[in-house]
Amino acid sequence: TAETLRLIEEADLEGLVIRPSDAGMHLVGYLEDGADDQWISRQARRKDVVLQALSSFYRGTARKHGLLFGYAGISEPVMQRAIAKIAPIIKSAAGE
Repeated sequence: TAETLRLIEEADLEGLVIRPSDAGMHLVGYLEDGADDQWISRQARRKDVVLQALSSFYRGTARKHGLLFGYAGISEPVMQRAIAKIAPIIKSAAGE
């Protein structure tokens, strides 16, 4: 968890707020300013990176937008490559 969090923080992804977790197999990153998490998820898949859009888990209209970053069983080099692939997508969605 700490390594994944560090890698995401090093990518300097403005508009993405990661909530640290002491346990589990994923981290939640909340998107600010209404960035479209489902668009980000689709674009990431085109780069062979699977991110789950947090808004897809909601029922009804009140939705938070964010991304689930799974890290279980993923080596640091693989995670580094995945973050490098998705960083421009997230920055684009945040309007950078």
